[in-house]
Amino acid sequence: MGKLGMMLMVGTLLFAGCQQTKPPVPVKYNGNFDTMQVRGIWMMCSLSFRQKNPFLPQNIVWKACDCYSDVIRQELTPEEVQGSEQVVDKNLQALLIKRCNPKIVPPVDPA
Repeated sequence: MGKLGMMLMVGTLLFAGCQQTKPPVPVKYNGNFDTMQVRGIWMMCSLSFRQKNPFLPQNIVWKACDCYSDVIRQELTPEEVQGSEQVVDKNLQALLIKRCNPKIVPPVDPA
């Protein structure tokens, strides 16, 4: 390796070593739900929306069920999801409405 190769290597190391590192992005979920549970939560949400309002546009159902699944995974454990008493105790419906409705349907500006 000649002088040029050595200079490139040292320059690369100095340049890479001086880069600022970004702090890691906090993880929303810890991976405690397996794939089938997540799919089941999403499917139950979708079926529920379809039964309550069959004419609701599909893109709204998708956004709602994505948000609902995310909130459920953040707030409950897989064991709590299996037991309906814990879900009622956490007042999940009010929490889902509060967190997800503004993302699904933007607030109307009363002008």
